[in-house]
Amino acid sequence: MSMKTVELLRRVLVCGLLIAGSIVFIMPLAWLLSTSLKGDTGLFQIPPQWIPETFHWDNYRKAVETFPFFRYTLNTVFITVMSMIGAMLSSSYVAYAFAKLRWPGRDVWFVIFLVTMMLPGQVTMIPLFILFKKLGWVDTYLPLIVPYYFGSAFYIFLMRQFFLTIPKDLSEAAKMDGSSELYTWWRIFLPLSMPALATLGIFTFTLTWNDFLGPLIYLSNPDDFTLALGLRGFRQQYGTRWNVMMAASLLVMLPTLVLFFFQRYFAAKGAGLAAPQVGVLRRLVVMDCGDGLIELINPEIVEMEGEQTGPEACLSFPGYYGFVKRAQRVKVQSLNRNGETVIMEGEGDLARCMQHEIDHLNGVLFVDHVRDRWLYHEETQHRIELLDVMRLTNRERV
Repeated sequence: MSMKTVELLRRVLVCGLLIAGSIVFIMPLAWLLSTSLKGDTGLFQIPPQWIPETFHWDNYRKAVETFPFFRYTLNTVFITVMSMIGAMLSSSYVAYAFAKLRWPGRDVWFVIFLVTMMLPGQVTMIPLFILFKKLGWVDTYLPLIVPYYFGSAFYIFLMRQFFLTIPKDLSEAAKMDGSSELYTWWRIFLPLSMPALATLGIFTFTLTWNDFLGPLIYLSNPDDFTLALGLRGFRQQYGTRWNVMMAASLLVMLPTLVLFFFQRYFAAKGAGLAAPQVGVLRRLVVMDCGDGLIELINPEIVEMEGEQTGPEACLSFPGYYGFVKRAQRVKVQSLNRNGETVIMEGEGDLARCMQHEIDHLNGVLFVDHVRDRWLYHEETQHRIELLDVMRLTNRERV
């Protein structure tokens, strides 16, 4: 048996296992959706009927009208948003202290933080309830929100590891310019940590949105219930009407499902290529920043607004990146394949990619905008002077 045949069989086996595993995980969700569209009969027939003969969309209307769905949704959104803000701010700030500041006992305290991750929630449940009861916080949202403002061991560990990848030269340069540690964390490290912050926010959202035990312990007023508690009461009232209950469950799950399917857009970095980079002397740009392929023919930036500073790299200087200040929002006038004039607006990463590629068409490289004339090696993170990188690059081309 040849090596190609073995490799083909290996790929077929891996793909088969992945498909089988995906089907196993998708089946409960498919059953949930199927049951939510069925009538009161035939819910548990054998063999199961995956596609109902008649779609009963009124199950969703009944689910919303049966209990104060919108009231519970607002309560859940409030708790979730406030918890996300607290978790991202506090955990990133503590992580900055562990990653970039030197102070006595730093490493010892970090180990203690990691040890707390080994404590199960059941161990601290009763002491926390006694504490919050003495503070008078029971039957309020404070026990569900305030703990996030004191950081989380896992979140702090996550952010610390990301901060360690950011060159310390940035914080040192900020200190030389007179910036405080608070300003450096807020204006330099947080903007560069958006992928890690997005991950932290997704974790917090999923945890608080689906939290059942916390609201069950601390909330007793039905007007303050979350969706998870409301769903429990719904089941007690309509325990035998599984179709309506499945419709309510799917509505509660919907934000989490949407976040799951679109989470890749939170950290999309984008990539682009200008025609002159491949030896084609045309004013043409192609790029993909996460929303599909974008083509710009003879593009011109007609409006620029705001500013952002972040890392950029380029095929012209492989293996290195630098920090470049760009406009936060741009409006670009271009032609499409039919020769029609189109206007495209971009913000954030898309705006950065547009400016980077249009600069190529104008004979300008990202190194012409690099701050402090320093570049960083992508693998070692070592700082190197811009002129040295240009010499190395020219030597490799020769």
